[in-house]
Amino acid sequence: MSEDRFTTAVDRIRQVDGRYRKEAYAFMNDAVAYTVKKWKDADPGRKDRHVSGGELIYGTVELAVQEFGVLAPYVLYDWGIADGSAIGDIIFHLIREGVLTKSKDDSREDFNVVGALAPLFPVSSVYANNIPVPKID
Repeated sequence: MSEDRFTTAVDRIRQVDGRYRKEAYAFMNDAVAYTVKKWKDADPGRKDRHVSGGELIYGTVELAVQEFGVLAPYVLYDWGIADGSAIGDIIFHLIREGVLTKSKDDSREDFNVVGALAPLFPVSSVYANNIPVPKID
């Protein structure tokens, strides 16, 4: 899909549901590609590797950590992606616009397997508990 068609699709989605920033849609599109490649590399004998909602959630977290480091949970939260349900919303918006496809077994509820994403970020728990918050008088 061309970048113009993708942008047009995201603009249409956001006119109806503006909860998620444009960057969230682009990132989730990249997260799908990242997760599919990861699982395809793990199982090279399989030609067309479909990923589940749970796999995509974990792939999203991994990619976010690679891209944004310790800021990953904060970046996703700023874009409106705070839990598995938000990922499901974005993915199914992109499916409805024809950007992504789904199998007959996929459902929106597949993304409700994970609540808040914050605990999935290994760096957030390490750094959030060890960085002193300066007191400003």
